[in-house]
Amino acid sequence: MKKRILAIILILTLFSCTENTSDQLICDSNNILCKFFEINHPKISFITEDNAQLSLEDINTYTQLSDQYKKDNSYKSIFDLYTGIFIPRFSYNLLDSNSMEQLWFGLALYPGDQSQNIENITDSFYNNDAFSAQTKSIYGECIKDSNSYLSTEKSIIYNCKNNEIKSYDYWTSDDEFIWRMICVWQKDEFEAVNQGKLLVETIKSSDTCRESFKSFKSKLE
Repeated sequence: MKKRILAIILILTLFSCTENTSDQLICDSNNILCKFFEINHPKISFITEDNAQLSLEDINTYTQLSDQYKKDNSYKSIFDLYTGIFIPRFSYNLLDSNSMEQLWFGLALYPGDQSQNIENITDSFYNNDAFSAQTKSIYGECIKDSNSYLSTEKSIIYNCKNNEIKSYDYWTSDDEFIWRMICVWQKDEFEAVNQGKLLVETIKSSDTCRESFKSFKSKLE
């Protein structure tokens, strides 16, 4: 079995050596999943099917929630009005030679809160077990990284760990909404294989996550 796996990897490496496998692909409006935003993902990745396609109806619902939050002072946080459930609107994964998932990336949209900055918004999320229980149960404790180059006035990143599972929880806001991205991995570096595209690439997990975060652009108006 080991010889067979090594043979597959060798064949894929030979086929992929003429390509720059480190190139990123852009998911944009040409893909129905990315109609309202743009984001890069590794060429070797698989865009997964377990997404709830973002629709105008969803956007209108989030807009109504944002407006309701502005008008009602009884809500201390946008998450008092919205549960904070992570609904993947776009995701990709990276597999190893055994077709085992080694990295997963997902993106979700939340209603906005224009009365607070992103740091205060996320602080209220992580400090309230009623909101963050799902995140804690899956990804463990999340610690804010205020020194990251990805942390700005409108964006912030959290480092999370649950036993051997590591992840980033990245939040960014635009004029009307909040976007949240989660990137999860177990190995800091691994050999990713896409047998369909005949590609093999050594992946550095945290770098791959940050590249996708950095590339994200909202196209909601």
